[in-house]
Amino acid sequence: RSARDCALVLQALVGADSRDPATVSVAVPDYDASLAEGVRGLRIGVVREIPGVTLAPAVAAGLEELVAVLAAAGATLVEATLPEPLARYRETTVLISGSERACTHEADFRADPGLIGREVREALTTGMTIRAVDYLAALRRRAALAHGIDGLFAQCDALVLPTTLGTAPSYH
Repeated sequence: RSARDCALVLQALVGADSRDPATVSVAVPDYDASLAEGVRGLRIGVVREIPGVTLAPAVAAGLEELVAVLAAAGATLVEATLPEPLARYRETTVLISGSERACTHEADFRADPGLIGREVREALTTGMTIRAVDYLAALRRRAALAHGIDGLFAQCDALVLPTTLGTAPSYH
């Protein structure tokens, strides 16, 4: 509901986790305390264009409203572009997460797939068909994609970009 809520959740999520070998032991800032600093002086990259993607007008307008608020609060805004097409990130994520979900839930899936909802069951079925060579290639590709994003963060303190292409549907 608020930036403070987001800071508290982020505080709980970051840092080393002995159960996750992909995490790194680094100093974790106090995100809640840093909220008081605001955005004045931060260099914020704004990704307005995502090749191959059309934003709903309301989403594009919302992005521009946010950019105006950040500028008024003293942030320095710079134009930024994703180093790879969005489809490349999605393809990589689907391969990795599909394989890993299938591995995690394989026993339950094999024991009684009828107990699993249709959408999840279909995702697990797809995940079980991903070849090991494709999964490993996706891990290498993820590292390259992360390196490209790291390059953006070498130029900016934060990025602003749409996280959805359209607005929520009406349920009236």
